[in-house]
Amino acid sequence: MTNKIAALLLLLVSFAVAQDKPLRFKFAGIVTGTDEYTVTRTASGVVVSGRTNLMQSATAVDYAYKFSVAPDCSFQKYDLDLRYQGQVNTVSAVRDGEQIKMNVTSNGEPHDKTVPFSPSVFLLDNSITGDFQVIADCADKLKAEDVTFLVPQRLATVPGKITPAGEEPGTLDGKSVRTRKYSVSLATVQVDIWIDSSTHELLRVANEGQNFFATREGFVVAEKPAAPAAPVNWVEREVKFPSAEFQFPAVLCLPKELKGKAPLVVLVHGSGPHDRDETIGPNKPFAEIAHALAASGIATLRYDKRTYAFPLLIKVSTFTLDQEVTDDAVAALAFAATQPEVDATRLFVLGHSLGGTMAPYIAQKYPKLHGMILLAGGARPIDQIIAEQIRVQLKHEGKSEAEIQEVMKKQEERFATIRKAPATEMFNGISAAYMRDWLARDPAKLLRASSIPALVLQGGSDLQVSVADYDLLKAAIAGKANSEAHLFPNLTHLFSPAPPNQTFDDIKKPAHVEPEVSATIVQWIKKLK
Repeated sequence: MTNKIAALLLLLVSFAVAQDKPLRFKFAGIVTGTDEYTVTRTASGVVVSGRTNLMQSATAVDYAYKFSVAPDCSFQKYDLDLRYQGQVNTVSAVRDGEQIKMNVTSNGEPHDKTVPFSPSVFLLDNSITGDFQVIADCADKLKAEDVTFLVPQRLATVPGKITPAGEEPGTLDGKSVRTRKYSVSLATVQVDIWIDSSTHELLRVANEGQNFFATREGFVVAEKPAAPAAPVNWVEREVKFPSAEFQFPAVLCLPKELKGKAPLVVLVHGSGPHDRDETIGPNKPFAEIAHALAASGIATLRYDKRTYAFPLLIKVSTFTLDQEVTDDAVAALAFAATQPEVDATRLFVLGHSLGGTMAPYIAQKYPKLHGMILLAGGARPIDQIIAEQIRVQLKHEGKSEAEIQEVMKKQEERFATIRKAPATEMFNGISAAYMRDWLARDPAKLLRASSIPALVLQGGSDLQVSVADYDLLKAAIAGKANSEAHLFPNLTHLFSPAPPNQTFDDIKKPAHVEPEVSATIVQWIKKLK
């Protein structure tokens, strides 16, 4: 747990001045519904309690929550009851001396974890707007941008940042109000919040990447002039396809001037919850690739990932890698083959990062596939890839070799524990069984044995998946008919040009997929006629 300052939410408490009436928010985007919370201040701290009612993919979900912090904003206690489809799940976290004890009970099955306490540790939880009120009240007290988020639902802690993002005009109940804007980021997720400059009350939460918006009743952000619309040479159609018990929201992107039936590529995301565009900060690499392919006569299907579209309906302790990636990609391919504009004999899968790692496994389960495209696919065991990422990160932070070795030793011990732990034991929101499955995957071996053509692409300046993985995948397809490998020396993990002195945070800065990458994909697909 970092001591820099540790941090805040994703949707659940309040910290404002005592209110005569609750603060009420309406949801829009991937969920609809309301969140309503009240704040009670006493000499011993602040208590926030509220209720959330939302609908997600035709599923009703209700939360009741209570959260308390000390006057200095330090964490004390949190309780959450979550109800959906007749199930009741409970989440709790409580400070006990110099520790915070977390518990999740799902379908009667308890899971526990203890993490160190820091005076500035705050809560982060999903789909409960009140959490952001803590940021609103504590923003003036933050002495550094770096924070640590406590995520009880995942029994995890996640590093992040809270940064000022200027002022924007707006109105509250028809009256002009000065607002301050902040950006809250963790991993690849970025959330913007607006607060009332004078009262510190929360006004709006916007997570564009995950299509989640919560707006205080009566608040309106001043509209900015719309940018001129760029000419487009594609058309898109909202669709849904079945996989397991879910109906996946997706978009079919087609060439605007389509003659006959088009080949189609299903786009498969990297690790973590991703929308159909694989949105990371302001970047939407899958949308850019889809539009570039459509301009050259190639259709695509991109969809909201299961962990993004249905996070509340997943039993995390038994969730598998195939459930997260392979099964839904295969279902997407089967659905794409039924579309009237699509040539079912020319279906491709394009996987990025974890999606690239799993592309050979998708091809194995869908043998009708015409070809697979691996973008920054990992080929080594995941513990080696993560260790390399940590080492690069620590070097960027200026850590000494002795400090790096100490961290690497702890990382090795962590994976040794994962290899022996009970299957359902959780590690930062992921079960031991899931991690062991990931450790055992060998995409290069499967690629070598496959008869399906493959295109392997890699950025030479990728900080997350290195050229070492590319070399293994390239060797696996050596000599195979219609298979190719291309290394783009100065491109990042998102296949955009690498900035000088690149860091891991740069992935959340505005960038665009290098046109040469999409052109390479187009040329290869057209060769396979």
